[in-house]
Amino acid sequence: MSELPKGSAVNGGNVVPAGPRVEKNEGRPALPALGSVLVCALGGYVATTSLAFVAPAIVAYGLVSCARGRLVREMLPGLAATIAVCAALGASSGAVVLADCAIACLAALAVAAAMVTGRLTPGASCIVVAAITACHLGVDAAAASAGGTTLADTVRELLTYARQQLAEASPTAAAQVDSTIATLEVMWPTGYVMASLAEGLMAHLGAWLAAAGMPEVSRPRLADFDLPLWIVAALVASVAGLAAALTVPAAPDTVLLVSANLVMALRFAFLAQGIGVLSHLLGERGVGALGRSLAAVAGLYLEAQFIVVSIVGLVDVWANFRHLARGGQPGPTGNAEQDKEPANAG
Repeated sequence: MSELPKGSAVNGGNVVPAGPRVEKNEGRPALPALGSVLVCALGGYVATTSLAFVAPAIVAYGLVSCARGRLVREMLPGLAATIAVCAALGASSGAVVLADCAIACLAALAVAAAMVTGRLTPGASCIVVAAITACHLGVDAAAASAGGTTLADTVRELLTYARQQLAEASPTAAAQVDSTIATLEVMWPTGYVMASLAEGLMAHLGAWLAAAGMPEVSRPRLADFDLPLWIVAALVASVAGLAAALTVPAAPDTVLLVSANLVMALRFAFLAQGIGVLSHLLGERGVGALGRSLAAVAGLYLEAQFIVVSIVGLVDVWANFRHLARGGQPGPTGNAEQDKEPANAG
Protein backbone atom coordinates (compact mmCIF):
# COMPACT_ATOMS: atom_id res chain seq x y z
CA MET A 1 0.00 0.00 0.00
CA SER A 2 1.34 3.42 -0.89
CA GLU A 3 2.01 5.79 1.98
CA LEU A 4 -0.98 7.92 2.90
CA PRO A 5 -0.65 11.66 3.43
CA LYS A 6 0.06 12.62 7.01
CA GLY A 7 -3.11 12.69 9.08
CA SER A 8 -5.21 10.79 6.52
CA ALA A 9 -7.49 7.95 7.54
CA VAL A 10 -9.22 5.06 5.82
CA ASN A 11 -13.00 5.00 6.17
CA GLY A 12 -14.96 2.33 4.33
CA GLY A 13 -12.13 1.84 1.85
CA ASN A 14 -11.94 5.55 1.04
CA VAL A 15 -9.07 7.81 1.93
CA VAL A 16 -10.25 10.71 4.08
CA PRO A 17 -7.81 13.64 4.03
CA ALA A 18 -6.79 15.30 7.24
CA GLY A 19 -8.33 18.64 8.05
CA PRO A 20 -10.91 20.39 10.15
CA ARG A 21 -13.83 18.27 11.21
CA VAL A 22 -17.33 18.80 12.49
CA GLU A 23 -18.99 16.88 15.24
CA LYS A 24 -21.30 14.24 13.83
CA ASN A 25 -24.50 13.71 15.76
CA GLU A 26 -25.56 10.28 16.91
CA GLY A 27 -29.10 11.59 17.08
CA ARG A 28 -31.58 11.46 19.94
CA PRO A 29 -35.37 11.76 20.23
CA ALA A 30 -36.29 15.20 18.93
CA LEU A 31 -38.89 17.51 20.41
CA PRO A 32 -42.33 17.39 18.80
CA ALA A 33 -43.33 20.48 16.82
CA LEU A 34 -45.63 21.80 19.54
CA GLY A 35 -42.97 21.21 22.17
CA SER A 36 -40.46 23.23 20.15
CA VAL A 37 -42.88 26.16 19.92
CA LEU A 38 -43.55 25.96 23.66
CA VAL A 39 -39.80 26.06 24.34
CA CYS A 40 -39.58 29.23 22.25
CA ALA A 41 -42.46 30.72 24.24
CA LEU A 42 -40.65 29.81 27.45
CA GLY A 43 -37.58 31.63 26.13
CA GLY A 44 -39.72 34.70 25.48
CA TYR A 45 -40.94 34.59 29.08
CA VAL A 46 -37.43 34.19 30.49
CA ALA A 47 -36.29 37.19 28.41
CA THR A 48 -38.59 39.40 30.50
CA THR A 49 -37.23 38.19 33.86
CA SER A 50 -34.02 38.71 35.81
CA LEU A 51 -32.64 35.59 34.08
CA ALA A 52 -32.82 37.25 30.67
CA PHE A 53 -29.22 36.28 29.86
CA VAL A 54 -30.37 32.63 29.58
CA ALA A 55 -33.18 33.45 27.15
CA PRO A 56 -31.10 33.29 23.92
CA ALA A 57 -30.10 29.70 24.74
CA ILE A 58 -33.72 28.63 25.28
CA VAL A 59 -35.03 30.44 22.21
CA ALA A 60 -32.23 29.13 19.98
CA TYR A 61 -32.86 25.59 21.25
CA GLY A 62 -36.54 25.87 20.40
CA LEU A 63 -35.96 27.45 16.99
CA VAL A 64 -33.45 24.81 15.89
CA SER A 65 -35.84 22.11 17.10
CA CYS A 66 -38.58 23.67 14.95
CA ALA A 67 -36.50 23.39 11.76
CA ARG A 68 -37.03 19.74 10.92
CA GLY A 69 -36.34 20.30 7.24
CA ARG A 70 -33.38 22.61 7.89
CA LEU A 71 -35.44 25.51 6.53
CA VAL A 72 -35.49 28.91 8.22
CA ARG A 73 -39.18 29.38 7.44
CA GLU A 74 -39.96 26.43 9.69
CA MET A 75 -38.77 28.55 12.62
CA LEU A 76 -41.48 31.18 12.09
CA PRO A 77 -44.07 29.61 14.46
CA GLY A 78 -41.48 29.47 17.25
CA LEU A 79 -40.33 33.01 16.54
CA ALA A 80 -43.94 34.25 16.56
CA ALA A 81 -44.54 32.56 19.93
CA THR A 82 -41.38 34.12 21.36
CA ILE A 83 -42.24 37.62 20.20
CA ALA A 84 -45.86 37.32 21.36
CA VAL A 85 -44.84 36.32 24.89
CA CYS A 86 -42.16 39.02 25.04
CA ALA A 87 -44.63 41.68 23.89
CA ALA A 88 -47.34 40.56 26.30
CA LEU A 89 -45.11 40.35 29.38
CA GLY A 90 -42.51 43.01 28.62
CA ALA A 91 -44.71 45.88 27.48
CA SER A 92 -45.38 47.01 31.05
CA SER A 93 -41.63 47.27 31.73
CA GLY A 94 -41.06 49.96 29.12
CA ALA A 95 -39.81 50.29 25.58
CA VAL A 96 -36.13 49.79 26.46
CA VAL A 97 -36.74 46.45 28.18
CA LEU A 98 -38.99 45.34 25.33
CA ALA A 99 -36.34 46.30 22.77
CA ASP A 100 -33.62 44.42 24.68
CA CYS A 101 -35.85 41.32 24.75
CA ALA A 102 -36.42 41.58 21.02
CA ILE A 103 -32.67 41.91 20.38
CA ALA A 104 -31.90 38.79 22.42
CA CYS A 105 -34.59 36.81 20.55
CA LEU A 106 -33.42 37.98 17.13
CA ALA A 107 -29.84 37.06 18.07
CA ALA A 108 -31.08 33.56 18.86
CA LEU A 109 -32.84 33.47 15.49
CA ALA A 110 -29.67 34.49 13.64
CA VAL A 111 -27.57 31.82 15.35
CA ALA A 112 -30.25 29.13 14.94
CA ALA A 113 -30.70 29.91 11.24
CA ALA A 114 -26.94 29.80 10.70
CA MET A 115 -26.72 26.46 12.52
CA VAL A 116 -29.40 24.61 10.54
CA THR A 117 -28.18 25.98 7.19
CA GLY A 118 -24.55 25.11 7.92
CA ARG A 119 -23.44 28.76 7.97
CA LEU A 120 -22.36 29.11 11.59
CA THR A 121 -18.79 30.10 10.78
CA PRO A 122 -16.48 32.07 13.10
CA GLY A 123 -16.90 35.10 10.84
CA ALA A 124 -20.69 34.83 11.08
CA SER A 125 -20.45 34.51 14.86
CA CYS A 126 -18.39 37.70 15.06
CA ILE A 127 -20.91 39.54 12.90
CA VAL A 128 -23.79 38.39 15.13
CA VAL A 129 -22.04 39.63 18.28
CA ALA A 130 -21.18 42.94 16.60
CA ALA A 131 -24.81 43.36 15.51
CA ILE A 132 -26.09 42.62 19.02
CA THR A 133 -23.69 45.19 20.45
CA ALA A 134 -24.71 47.83 17.92
CA CYS A 135 -28.40 47.21 18.63
CA HIS A 136 -28.03 47.50 22.41
CA LEU A 137 -25.97 50.67 22.01
CA GLY A 138 -28.58 52.06 19.66
CA VAL A 139 -31.43 51.34 22.07
CA ASP A 140 -29.68 53.00 25.01
CA ALA A 141 -28.58 55.93 22.86
CA ALA A 142 -32.18 56.45 21.72
CA ALA A 143 -33.40 56.29 25.31
CA ALA A 144 -30.80 58.86 26.37
CA SER A 145 -31.73 61.10 23.46
CA ALA A 146 -35.39 60.91 24.47
CA GLY A 147 -34.30 62.17 27.89
CA GLY A 148 -32.55 65.18 26.36
CA THR A 149 -28.97 63.93 26.72
CA THR A 150 -26.53 61.52 25.08
CA LEU A 151 -25.40 58.06 26.06
CA ALA A 152 -21.80 59.25 26.49
CA ASP A 153 -22.90 62.08 28.79
CA THR A 154 -25.05 59.69 30.80
CA VAL A 155 -22.12 57.33 31.31
CA ARG A 156 -19.87 60.25 32.20
CA GLU A 157 -22.30 61.46 34.84
CA LEU A 158 -22.54 57.98 36.36
CA LEU A 159 -18.77 57.66 36.50
CA THR A 160 -18.42 61.10 38.07
CA TYR A 161 -20.92 60.14 40.75
CA ALA A 162 -19.07 56.85 41.35
CA ARG A 163 -15.77 58.73 41.65
CA GLN A 164 -17.21 61.03 44.30
CA GLN A 165 -18.69 58.17 46.30
CA LEU A 166 -15.54 56.05 46.18
CA ALA A 167 -13.26 58.98 47.02
CA GLU A 168 -15.38 59.80 50.07
CA ALA A 169 -15.39 56.17 51.20
CA SER A 170 -11.62 55.77 50.84
CA PRO A 171 -9.68 59.08 50.60
CA THR A 172 -6.34 57.22 50.61
CA ALA A 173 -7.27 55.41 47.37
CA ALA A 174 -8.35 58.57 45.53
CA ALA A 175 -5.51 58.38 43.00
CA GLN A 176 -6.28 54.77 42.16
CA VAL A 177 -9.98 55.57 41.87
CA ASP A 178 -9.24 58.45 39.47
CA SER A 179 -7.10 56.15 37.31
CA THR A 180 -9.80 53.48 37.19
CA ILE A 181 -12.54 55.96 36.37
CA ALA A 182 -10.40 57.54 33.64
CA THR A 183 -9.99 54.10 32.05
CA LEU A 184 -13.71 53.42 32.27
CA GLU A 185 -14.46 56.74 30.58
CA VAL A 186 -12.72 55.34 27.50
CA MET A 187 -13.55 51.64 27.77
CA TRP A 188 -17.23 51.71 28.77
CA PRO A 189 -18.47 50.44 25.36
CA THR A 190 -16.59 47.19 26.05
CA GLY A 191 -19.22 46.49 28.69
CA TYR A 192 -21.79 46.32 25.90
CA VAL A 193 -19.50 44.01 23.94
CA MET A 194 -19.17 41.64 26.89
CA ALA A 195 -22.93 41.57 27.50
CA SER A 196 -23.56 40.94 23.80
CA LEU A 197 -20.89 38.24 23.74
CA ALA A 198 -22.66 36.49 26.62
CA GLU A 199 -25.95 36.58 24.70
CA GLY A 200 -24.25 35.28 21.57
CA LEU A 201 -22.55 32.44 23.45
CA MET A 202 -25.85 31.47 25.05
CA ALA A 203 -27.52 31.37 21.65
CA HIS A 204 -24.68 29.23 20.30
CA LEU A 205 -25.03 26.86 23.26
CA GLY A 206 -28.77 26.44 22.77
CA ALA A 207 -28.46 25.88 19.02
CA TRP A 208 -25.58 23.43 19.50
CA LEU A 209 -27.52 21.36 22.04
CA ALA A 210 -30.66 21.29 19.90
CA ALA A 211 -28.70 20.16 16.85
CA ALA A 212 -27.76 16.99 18.75
CA GLY A 213 -31.26 15.76 17.92
CA MET A 214 -30.75 16.40 14.21
CA PRO A 215 -28.26 13.92 12.73
CA GLU A 216 -28.35 15.77 9.41
CA VAL A 217 -26.94 18.92 11.04
CA SER A 218 -23.19 19.14 11.60
CA ARG A 219 -22.22 21.00 14.75
CA PRO A 220 -19.05 23.14 14.53
CA ARG A 221 -16.28 22.31 16.98
CA LEU A 222 -14.32 24.81 19.04
CA ALA A 223 -11.14 22.94 18.07
CA ASP A 224 -11.71 24.07 14.45
CA PHE A 225 -12.51 27.71 15.25
CA ASP A 226 -10.59 29.67 12.61
CA LEU A 227 -11.14 33.40 12.10
CA PRO A 228 -11.35 34.89 8.58
CA LEU A 229 -8.68 37.34 7.51
CA TRP A 230 -10.99 40.34 7.61
CA ILE A 231 -10.93 40.06 11.42
CA VAL A 232 -7.15 40.46 11.28
CA ALA A 233 -7.54 43.46 8.97
CA ALA A 234 -9.95 45.02 11.47
CA LEU A 235 -7.41 44.46 14.25
CA VAL A 236 -4.64 46.10 12.24
CA ALA A 237 -6.85 49.10 11.49
CA SER A 238 -7.91 49.48 15.12
CA VAL A 239 -4.32 49.22 16.38
CA ALA A 240 -3.28 51.89 13.86
CA GLY A 241 -6.12 54.12 15.05
CA LEU A 242 -5.15 53.57 18.67
CA ALA A 243 -1.52 54.44 17.93
CA ALA A 244 -2.59 57.62 16.15
CA ALA A 245 -4.89 58.62 19.03
CA LEU A 246 -2.08 58.18 21.57
CA THR A 247 0.64 59.95 19.57
CA VAL A 248 -1.18 62.74 17.72
CA PRO A 249 -2.28 65.48 20.13
CA ALA A 250 -4.91 66.81 17.71
CA ALA A 251 -6.59 63.42 17.25
CA PRO A 252 -10.29 63.49 18.25
CA ASP A 253 -11.28 61.66 21.42
CA THR A 254 -13.66 59.57 19.34
CA VAL A 255 -10.70 57.91 17.59
CA LEU A 256 -9.31 56.74 20.94
CA LEU A 257 -12.74 55.58 22.11
CA VAL A 258 -13.52 53.57 18.98
CA SER A 259 -10.03 52.13 18.46
CA ALA A 260 -9.45 51.07 22.05
CA ASN A 261 -12.81 49.35 22.34
CA LEU A 262 -12.47 47.67 18.95
CA VAL A 263 -9.07 46.26 19.96
CA MET A 264 -10.59 44.90 23.16
CA ALA A 265 -13.57 43.41 21.30
CA LEU A 266 -11.32 41.68 18.77
CA ARG A 267 -9.25 40.33 21.63
CA PHE A 268 -12.22 38.11 22.55
CA ALA A 269 -12.28 36.72 19.02
CA PHE A 270 -8.60 35.80 19.11
CA LEU A 271 -9.08 34.41 22.61
CA ALA A 272 -11.61 31.96 21.14
CA GLN A 273 -9.12 31.00 18.44
CA GLY A 274 -6.39 30.47 21.03
CA ILE A 275 -8.65 28.21 23.08
CA GLY A 276 -9.51 26.38 19.87
CA VAL A 277 -5.81 25.72 19.30
CA LEU A 278 -5.46 24.46 22.88
CA SER A 279 -8.50 22.21 22.53
CA HIS A 280 -7.20 20.76 19.26
CA LEU A 281 -3.74 20.00 20.63
CA LEU A 282 -5.14 18.35 23.75
CA GLY A 283 -7.65 16.35 21.70
CA GLU A 284 -4.86 14.99 19.51
CA ARG A 285 -3.16 13.73 22.68
CA GLY A 286 -6.25 11.91 23.85
CA VAL A 287 -7.20 14.32 26.62
CA GLY A 288 -10.86 13.94 27.54
CA ALA A 289 -13.57 16.58 27.75
CA LEU A 290 -12.96 17.23 31.45
CA GLY A 291 -9.25 17.74 30.94
CA ARG A 292 -9.85 20.11 28.02
CA SER A 293 -12.39 22.06 30.08
CA LEU A 294 -9.90 22.47 32.93
CA ALA A 295 -7.24 23.51 30.44
CA ALA A 296 -9.62 26.12 29.00
CA VAL A 297 -10.19 27.53 32.50
CA ALA A 298 -6.43 27.68 33.02
CA GLY A 299 -6.12 29.39 29.64
CA LEU A 300 -8.64 32.02 30.67
CA TYR A 301 -6.63 32.68 33.83
CA LEU A 302 -3.44 33.09 31.82
CA GLU A 303 -5.28 35.38 29.42
CA ALA A 304 -6.47 37.60 32.25
CA GLN A 305 -2.96 37.82 33.67
CA PHE A 306 -0.67 37.88 30.65
CA ILE A 307 -2.81 38.05 27.44
CA VAL A 308 -1.24 34.77 26.38
CA VAL A 309 -4.09 32.86 24.76
CA SER A 310 -5.27 35.64 22.45
CA ILE A 311 -1.68 36.09 21.25
CA VAL A 312 -1.58 32.37 20.45
CA GLY A 313 -4.80 32.83 18.49
CA LEU A 314 -3.36 35.76 16.57
CA VAL A 315 -0.14 33.90 15.75
CA ASP A 316 -2.20 30.87 14.63
CA VAL A 317 -3.59 32.96 11.78
CA TRP A 318 -0.16 32.71 10.14
CA ALA A 319 1.42 29.69 11.87
CA ASN A 320 -1.66 27.44 11.41
CA PHE A 321 -0.73 25.22 14.35
CA ARG A 322 -3.65 22.87 13.60
CA HIS A 323 -2.78 22.49 9.89
CA LEU A 324 -6.31 23.50 8.89
CA ALA A 325 -7.34 23.88 5.29
CA ARG A 326 -7.99 27.60 5.74
CA GLY A 327 -10.25 28.29 7.38
CA GLY A 328 -11.60 25.80 9.89
CA GLN A 329 -14.97 24.51 8.71
CA PRO A 330 -18.34 23.51 10.05
CA GLY A 331 -19.19 22.02 6.66
CA PRO A 332 -17.54 20.75 3.48
CA THR A 333 -15.95 24.14 2.76
CA GLY A 334 -13.74 26.32 4.89
CA ASN A 335 -14.85 29.28 6.96
CA ALA A 336 -13.14 31.75 4.70
CA GLU A 337 -15.08 30.40 1.74
CA GLN A 338 -18.35 30.13 3.63
CA ASP A 339 -18.11 33.70 4.81
CA LYS A 340 -18.04 34.74 1.16
CA GLU A 341 -20.94 32.59 -0.07
CA PRO A 342 -24.55 33.75 0.25
CA ALA A 343 -26.60 31.72 2.71
CA ASN A 344 -29.30 29.43 1.37
CA ALA A 345 -31.94 30.12 3.99
CA GLY A 346 -34.58 27.96 2.35
